[in-house]
Amino acid sequence: MSTALLLAASALDLMLSNGRVLTQDPSRPEAAAIGISADRIVIVGSEDAVARAAGPDTRRIDLGGALVLPGLVDSHVHLRSLGEQLTSLDLRGVASLDDVVRRAAAASSELPEGEWLDGIGWDQNLWSGGQYPDHRPLTAAVPDRPAWLLRIDWYAGWANVKAMQAAGIT
Repeated sequence: MSTALLLAASALDLMLSNGRVLTQDPSRPEAAAIGISADRIVIVGSEDAVARAAGPDTRRIDLGGALVLPGLVDSHVHLRSLGEQLTSLDLRGVASLDDVVRRAAAASSELPEGEWLDGIGWDQNLWSGGQYPDHRPLTAAVPDRPAWLLRIDWYAGWANVKAMQAAGIT
């Protein structure tokens, strides 16, 4: 019995075979081939099932065992930044400047010598007065290494003196 899903009855325009196709379907997480007709995927399944849907004019591409993933569509994504965020000091929702600098000092004390302190997520709108910070509280909390903290929207950064010196800002 075929595990293929056939969505159209016409012959395929394109057959991709000999691959490892991740389907995102929990009942059938992987397949070996894909059939395309009129710019749409119409069948995903075994080599045999997709080959049966192909015709004599079907263009065939051997994937050579390559991995095929579903298309990821997003008009604006910062995938690398997500990874960086997961390894940085999380400052989202911190309600005061004093609490941010306390957390920065604590995180800094756990880092190896010479490593930068990176943080993401501070929001001055949560703080009394709602003012953007200058370097002084962060420099006092983290005086011995560069510290760079990104705002929640990533459009502003907060640096201590060591970070500014490293960037050539005097």
